[in-house]
Amino acid sequence: MSIQIGQKVKYNAYPEKSAGIVVAVKTVFGREYADVFFDKPTEKITVLTDELAIFSDDTPETKIKGQTFSASDLFLLRFFKDKYKSLSQEGFRAAANFKILPLPHQLLAVNFVLEHFKPRVLIADEVGLGKTIEAILLYEELKSRHMVKSVLIVTPSGLCRQWQEELKEKFSEDFAIYDKNTIASLKQLHGEETNIWNLSNKIITSIDFIKPKKIHSELNENTVKTREWHNKNVFEAAFNAGFDMVIFDEAHKLTKSLEGDETARYKIGKELSDRVPIFILLSATPHQGDSAKFKNLLSLIDPYQFYKTSDVTSEKVKEVTVRNNKRAVVDFDGNRLFKQRITSLCKISRQEDSDRIEIELYEAVTEYVSKFYNIAKAQNNQTFAFLLMIYQRMVSSSSQAILKSLSKRLNLLTEARSDGSEIVDAILNDELNIDDIEDASTETQLSVLEDNIEVSKNAELNRKYLEMEIEQLEKCVDLARKSAIGRNDAKFKKLIEIIDEVKIRENEIKLKIIIFTEFVETQSYLNKCLKNLGYETAIINGNLSNEEKTQQKKLFKEKAQILISTDAGGEGINLQFCRVMINFDLPWNPMKLEQRIGRIDRIGQEHDVKIINFQLLDTIEQYVRETIERKLEIIKSEFSDGEDKLADILSTLQDDFSFEKIYIDATIKRNNDAKNLEHIAQQIYLKAKQIINDGQLILPISELSDKLSISKKSIFEKNEFARNLLEKYLKCNNKTLNMYKNKKNVYYFEDPVTGRRINNVIFNQEYAVQNDEYELFSFNNPYMVNTLENLDEILSTVNTSKIRIKEEKFAGNKGMWFIYHFNLNNNIDLDRDFIISVFIDEKGCHNNRISNYLNDSENILASDMGSVTFQMTNDQTIETSANMANQKAEEIYYDIVKKNDEKIISTENKMDKYFKDREISVERMAIENIKQAKRKELQAEREKQYADLRKRKKIVPEIYCTQIAVVEFI
Repeated sequence: MSIQIGQKVKYNAYPEKSAGIVVAVKTVFGREYADVFFDKPTEKITVLTDELAIFSDDTPETKIKGQTFSASDLFLLRFFKDKYKSLSQEGFRAAANFKILPLPHQLLAVNFVLEHFKPRVLIADEVGLGKTIEAILLYEELKSRHMVKSVLIVTPSGLCRQWQEELKEKFSEDFAIYDKNTIASLKQLHGEETNIWNLSNKIITSIDFIKPKKIHSELNENTVKTREWHNKNVFEAAFNAGFDMVIFDEAHKLTKSLEGDETARYKIGKELSDRVPIFILLSATPHQGDSAKFKNLLSLIDPYQFYKTSDVTSEKVKEVTVRNNKRAVVDFDGNRLFKQRITSLCKISRQEDSDRIEIELYEAVTEYVSKFYNIAKAQNNQTFAFLLMIYQRMVSSSSQAILKSLSKRLNLLTEARSDGSEIVDAILNDELNIDDIEDASTETQLSVLEDNIEVSKNAELNRKYLEMEIEQLEKCVDLARKSAIGRNDAKFKKLIEIIDEVKIRENEIKLKIIIFTEFVETQSYLNKCLKNLGYETAIINGNLSNEEKTQQKKLFKEKAQILISTDAGGEGINLQFCRVMINFDLPWNPMKLEQRIGRIDRIGQEHDVKIINFQLLDTIEQYVRETIERKLEIIKSEFSDGEDKLADILSTLQDDFSFEKIYIDATIKRNNDAKNLEHIAQQIYLKAKQIINDGQLILPISELSDKLSISKKSIFEKNEFARNLLEKYLKCNNKTLNMYKNKKNVYYFEDPVTGRRINNVIFNQEYAVQNDEYELFSFNNPYMVNTLENLDEILSTVNTSKIRIKEEKFAGNKGMWFIYHFNLNNNIDLDRDFIISVFIDEKGCHNNRISNYLNDSENILASDMGSVTFQMTNDQTIETSANMANQKAEEIYYDIVKKNDEKIISTENKMDKYFKDREISVERMAIENIKQAKRKELQAEREKQYADLRKRKKIVPEIYCTQIAVVEFI
């Protein structure tokens, strides 16, 4: 057998490969070899010609002329299978695949990104609108388009676990969290030279872990080595890993000033921006009241559009930013998604007689904190200073909480005194500093700090401070014990009053209430006392596993009246079915309070939410909080939706103002510096107002609804298509899809391959969200994915048939149904498939109505035709159908090329301006060798970017006939 260049061949050793094309033939040592190019999968291999077989011509045109036919149900199964693949590339491909109900504004945001020439944007929706869901939906859409394989998500440290859980729970995606322990383990397993960022395609990490660590002369040798290792294996390895997509949550933390001073966080943002094609920033407050920082943030998205502060105009910002307003968003029926929030302050006064011991305890702890905070700061002991701030918050929470922590501290110091050790209040790991736990919950902070106090044996004791601290601790612990044992705090007494009042006011005896506290010990105290009073309770804290949290949430929803949660426990737990929250203690950072409220004031809440904040009177916390909130209340009154806007900017305010420091400074000064506190409060107010005003000016609300009309049907109809396709597949194998008699729209069937019965199958996405025990059979379901892959091979030769179609409006029509596959590809990020149907009647004329009917039908009632009673296909019919298919394909082609060219021209204009300005800047340089180097650098960048545009401009069309059927309508 002689193998010729250009022949179609099959490779006998690998029958699963499709046909290949011989591209070269050569003889080596007397044996003949051929280079064969295979399209599926795309590869070129060299094999002995003896192992090749000439590919038989089984095209539909050849088979139809030879009157070779397949069964009509198999023919239609292939058609609908191919049609699905085409359909899945239109509109939203992934939105209906998961157990979530995406909302119109979320889908509009995703569409905004998908329409971009390069998917690099800022999603700046207001707090609570689901930026996380939007980002994940975008990832899923891009993944389904084969544009993304590897993704890195960078978040604040306190949100890593929340992202991981949301991805798993709602999207069945398993993401690895990379932190110090992960890196160390992977390095040990795979070796020092391995870039461990390439070991997983789906990674979450924290911004403060991945950022570079500063090296300076004051560090010791070991610390320098440790930081150099980090910068090489974490920072540099991450941006050299070749990720396809990066998502930055809380992106306003990537800051660079007007003068060019950039933070370590900005450095990692810049390095990843330069290397990763798909770059998504999430932030409700990207402007921060600083135009230069905003410009530098936007330049990470588009350096050609935003390289001067004057480029930051609302029109240009709108091109790369999507922003939705919380109180304006609606569901598919036009109903507003958010209810009103009603907040009240419950001031609690402790009585001189009955609560005297509590007052004395508060004063004693405040005195202890004030004295030793100053000592800690003088000794640059950040760990101890941070711990003291927690103690001060704790004494206002409950006597039980402060008793346990101070007792633990006292026992440590007493033990150190007795065995001659020295307490060193420093986190053991030199590389873990206070910044790493600053965003964490108080529960997590306390655990890390208390568990990492170093005890140095046989060290010389600083007995003066040790004895002083032990003496003060003994006093505090004694008072805490007297306050905690055998009596209830004033706050708990008020809590019982409030619970009863709220139930009466809401006129609901079984009203569900969530109580938040910062501390596990306070939670235990409340849980015990409430149970003793007959209340059914549930508890959630950071010590529980995800499964245990889910169980407690279910207990609260179905049975318990009260849920007691810590901040760590409440992260990622959504409780829309509860509408009343009592904050038993208040975190100093208002952003953490807002995060609590977000558990119930969120999408899906059906009632106005009631928030009751407890505040102890005659405390330093009351004084500070009232001073600051008095100013922030002005913001709420100055803007129509001031409360929402304030919630948006709290994250930015906490970066500019250390609320913890404001409180602790007031504690030390014991309210003796009212003027300074008033000044700080005024600065917070002015900054808040500036951020909101500038944000409204530069970051207008997106008007996306005019650009895309979204209906629930258009999003979720693909799952109905999945049901139809599954039914056809089962029918071809003499199986049926059966609905349960007592479960509407819930199905079961027997798998034709394994014989296994598959139960509790549903195709309705809304029903899937409400019922965890049912399995959603979207096209993303593993069974459906596997079935489609198998059908590709099984049906590859099913390309002709004789079909009788039942459709009354076309009854009596006879002819040929030609099905064409049309593909457009630029070998970068465009790969679109289209199915084109052409119906040629028995007279040889094209019937456009029937062609459209066949192409658009979701279901066709058909059976096998007997003998053919009219003229069969001839070359003229084939040519007529090909001409019509080409005509339809050409319309699609030029429409897509036009849109692509418009985007390229827009990008070229931006790049022309950018490079022209850069050239002027380079020519102004005084030092010649530096000028020459910059010229070369600029020229290389120009050539690279324009080469990329040239590649994107080349869209290659391909069209061929895949199926032909003889058709008779009845």
